[in-house]
Parts: sequence; C-alpha cells; structure tokens
Amino acid sequence: MKKITILTVLTLVFLQSFAQSKKLPKEIVLQKEIELTNSLFDKSLLEYYGLVLAFYNDSKDKNEEGKKTIEFKKYDIDLKEEFTNKIAISKFLNFYEKAVDDEALYYLFSDRYNYIVLKYNFINNKITTYEGKLNYSGQLGVNNGMVSVFGENIPNQKVHKTVFWLTAPLLFTPMIFYPLKRVPVIHNIDMTGENSNFLQEHSLNYLKPKFFSFTGIQSNKELNELNFFADYYISSENKVSLRAIKDNKISKDVYLKSNIPKTTFTPTYIKTINENEKLVLGELSSNKNENNGLFIASISNNKQTFFKGVQWKKLKSLEDLKIKNCNFRYQVNKIIKKEGQTVFCLQVYHVLMKQKVSPIPGEKAFEFDANQYIGAIMIAISDEGELLWDKSFKCDDVFSKTPIYIFGFSEVENGNYEITNHKGFAIDIITFNPSKNKSTTREVVINEEDRPEKQRKKIFGFGATGFPSLKTEIYNWYDDIYIAMDEFENTVENGKKVKKKVLSIMKVESNP
Repeated sequence: MKKITILTVLTLVFLQSFAQSKKLPKEIVLQKEIELTNSLFDKSLLEYYGLVLAFYNDSKDKNEEGKKTIEFKKYDIDLKEEFTNKIAISKFLNFYEKAVDDEALYYLFSDRYNYIVLKYNFINNKITTYEGKLNYSGQLGVNNGMVSVFGENIPNQKVHKTVFWLTAPLLFTPMIFYPLKRVPVIHNIDMTGENSNFLQEHSLNYLKPKFFSFTGIQSNKELNELNFFADYYISSENKVSLRAIKDNKISKDVYLKSNIPKTTFTPTYIKTINENEKLVLGELSSNKNENNGLFIASISNNKQTFFKGVQWKKLKSLEDLKIKNCNFRYQVNKIIKKEGQTVFCLQVYHVLMKQKVSPIPGEKAFEFDANQYIGAIMIAISDEGELLWDKSFKCDDVFSKTPIYIFGFSEVENGNYEITNHKGFAIDIITFNPSKNKSTTREVVINEEDRPEKQRKKIFGFGATGFPSLKTEIYNWYDDIYIAMDEFENTVENGKKVKKKVLSIMKVESNP
C-alpha cells in the first residue's frame, strides 16, 4: 500500500514469554513470499476465507486500448492460491474506496464524470460490475449486497462550462453571478445477484448547501441499514444530521446539537445499540489544542438525548503516552456497549511530514512521510455521558503511510478487556482489569532481530527469511492466528541481488 521499504534479514524463533515466568506456546505456522509482477493496490484479510490481493496494470491487449486490467488473486488460509480473475476498465478511472460484506469485496473506481463498482465474490470467483455517472463520486457503502455510491451532481453542467470559457477574456468575473451549484446525490444499486440493478438516485437538492460532505458511512447488518452523516453549511450555519438507508429509502434528518461553547464538532463513528438507540462518537475542536477532545451523543427514538464532551487534558492516561499540548490524532478501533457504560478503544498517532527515521540502529536515516502510531487509549463513559475511567497502552513506534490497525480489542471474562499490540518485532497480549486498574502482558516474539538493542535477550532460534522491519503489518487474522505482511524491493537469490517486488507473509499461531 504505497510504502517505503528497507530489506533486512531477520531470524524467526520459538521462545518463552519474557513478560511472565510461564511459557507462552506459539508456532510459526508458515512463511511465504509472493512476487508482485503488477502494481498491488489492496490487500484484504477475510478471516476464515483467506486473503485477496488486488492488482492493476496497463492492458497490453490491442483490443483493450485505453484500458487497464484489474486482477484479483484469492489465497486460502494456508496461503495457497485458489483462483484468480480479472477485468479491464478505463485507464482514466482511479481507485477510491473499498467495502466488504460476507462474501464479496467491492471497489469504487471513478473519474470526474463516471464511476464503476467492481464486486469480487471471493466464494465463487465471479466479478460483477455496475457503471454509472456522477460528478465527484468517491465514497462507497455496502449493506448485505445493497450498494450506495455517494457523490455530487452539477445541474446544467454544459451551460456552466460554456459560461466559464466565454468569460475567460473577462477574467471569469461574470462567474460571480453564475456560481457552480453542486447537489448531493446517492445512487442505490442492487448487487446481490449475478447482475447489477440500479434502484434509485436520491437527490438531496432541497438542502441547497454552500458546502456539503458525507462522513462516517457504516453498515449495520442486524438492522439491515447503512448509516451516514450529512454535514453541510447553509449561510453561516453548520448542520450535522444522522441518516440511514434502508429498503432503498433514506430516513429523515436527526440533527446533532452541541451544548459545548466555543467548540466545533465532527462526528466520526456510529454504534447501533438496538433499533431505537444509537451512540455517536466524534471530535471536539477549538482554537486552543488543549481544549480539544471527543464527544459522545446518544440518539433515542430519532431524538438526541444527550451530548457530552471529554477534553483530552482531563484524561490521566495521556500522560503515559507523553503527548504534549494534546497534539495527536486517533482512529476508532472498536466500541463495546455494556450495561451502565460504553468503552471506546482509540488508536493514537502523529502525522509525520518528511521526518528522518532510522529503521535499524546504526544505519543511515531516510525521509518518511507517514503516520507514527504511539499507543492506544481505552475510555469508559457512563450512560449519562460522564467519564468513568481511562487507560492508555504505549506501543513501540510503528510507521505507515496509510491508516492501519495495529491493536486488536475485545472484552473477555470477568469484566476484563484484552488488547493485542503490534510492537514491530512482537505481539503483546495485554489483559486489563478496570476495577483494579491493573494489566498483565504476555509477549509473542515474531522476530528477535527487530527488538531494540536494549531490550534484546538471549534466545534459541532457527531459520531465516527476508523481512522488512519498522513497517511490518501484524493483524489478528482469526482465532489465535496472527498474520504479518510486508512489501519490499530487491532481494538476494543465489548470492546475487535481484530487482523485484515481493510480498512477504508470516503466519503465527498463539495459544496463551
């Protein structure tokens, strides 16, 4: 996924957990290298179904001039290639967004005037497409095979273009009296079967906004609906509403209203509790960073029941992450709703702009424009929106040019919570007890060679493979199985340096 890579030789090992005296059974199940002959633009883990890689390259077929080939390769959980399929689309269409449901992956490609949705069914290896027309389409939502493409239309586009170019000699001054009008639009498409059927275009032209955006698009399979936020400005007023698409209909606006002065709010995540209740999580912003924070709002029977804010500076756990002036960003990892409280897990990171990073002690640093993940925060809020407790977990710096999930988060028995933390060279399995404010850690070392010098300990190991260091992505794949993936260029074969791109994969089983 567009990453800067460095090749280093690492050792794969079995070893005992250093975090506890008892041993942590583990097994490196397999390791595999896949040569990337084409451009890899997406990797999709499918739990028990395996892995799908998506590629694209310019078509060399004379009959497909002006097109590029999209290719899918499906691997089972043993990383054996099951099948492959491909399709040619216009080379002017760019990849924008992906969505996943129980049996398929959906990819949205678009340019300024057209879009295409590719559905790749990883069960039967079939590709289904739908082509449509929208201006500025770039967002995709899927719920049980029903697809929604979010975008904008420009009414009287031809007239606007004519006026635009005719007024060029006058420095476009007349355009002030003929401004560009954009209408928010949603296209609903039925892609549940082998063929695609266009259902309806929902035009939100009655809003007449000066600025508009769709955010927080999330599927709820249990209620068979697709939730999203409509954020728009009318005159000087900013309005945010929660909506849902169900049975090809769009629900009425449920407006969010803040009671926190001198702040603006941006909703980012929706948690559906039941048919009549939803929780909304989002960001609070002010002119001073130290007053920034998050908010939680409750929606009951299509009405807002409370809107509560939590300032970052009030979280004691942030001190452990050594964050200054509350200057950081976050991703919502997961929300767990239980009786009396809601627990949020947030991944915390900094945005680095051309920072120099040294991946291995003693080696030359290189410039890296990326996200630097520094830890996770657990926050518990009561049903009335009050802060109950918070806890942070630091991670070794992990760098990625695109958002990744390095923490797994779940509730385990007796009110405890479990976080799995990717440290670059290992996985920490952390169990936290809120009532006692205590946590225990078990460590699964995947690669001792990547451990910082001061933390290395004597081990027994075997085998070797080529694997990049800082940017390895490690995920909890399914059950107690973890997968580590990384891309790198140039490798060594028979003592000679060979220029090629490789996806290196490692599968690890952990049984604590």
